Amino acid sequence: MGVGCVGYANYPPIEGAVARTDPNSAPMSDLMIESIKWTVQRFPVKGEYAINFPDGMLRKRTLQLMERIDDPRAHALTEETAHLPIYHVSRLRIRGNTADVDIHRPVGDLRGPSDQHVHQAITLRLRGGMRAWRVESSRAWTIGAIEPPALSFMPEYDTGPLGPGSETVSRPRRTTDATTEETPETIAAPDAEQDRLDPDEQG
Repeated sequence: MGVGCVGYANYPPIEGAVARTDPNSAPMSDLMIESIKWTVQRFPVKGEYAINFPDGMLRKRTLQLMERIDDPRAHALTEETAHLPIYHVSRLRIRGNTADVDIHRPVGDLRGPSDQHVHQAITLRLRGGMRAWRVESSRAWTIGAIEPPALSFMPEYDTGPLGPGSETVSRPRRTTDATTEETPETIAAPDAEQDRLDPDEQG
């Protein structure tokens, strides 16, 4: 598994960019699986944990990803699992056979002022496309410097099946009102770093 067609894809969407943006598409799904497995293996938590997938993920696709992650401690994010330590997928960027993924991992038992888990953002660089995606390098950002994305619960049902290319309209997913939105500075930090690492891929 983990082999997908190459091309251009962005999540979240970038204004003016001509690229695939559906997180249900095969390349993005494969990237998320490899990135989550890599992060959990190197930065594990004690006991069970939840995974916060990108907004817009179908229930059917989410369950498929959980099956492929194949970890009995892992749960898709729902209202019932929101109390667990959470790994967040916040950004995916594919440029041919190169991809960048941002994962926010819970830092042990550390909790912030509102009793929420403290997170650390990690930017992964992967290679693959026509072969299985594999992590080549990583950058860990300062703990707590970049806020994780809003919680996006797995939908209770889908309004349509996975269609060709997985470009399917799904039932809007509920997000928490209390979660702080990312500031422009925190959103720009990983992108700026990736542009510095790979200037030929800009545009």
